[in-house]
Amino acid sequence: MSRIFFIGATGGVGHRLLPQLIAQGHEVTALHRKPEQADSL
Repeated sequence: MSRIFFIGATGGVGHRLLPQLIAQGHEVTALHRKPEQADSL
């Protein structure tokens, strides 16, 4: 599959889209501003 660099991973779209991309087998690198929210990914 594809390699994806996702900006804004802890936002509304990121929370919905990231799990779908990972489930489809994509390699995802995520960027976010708030380290304390990283665990929610």
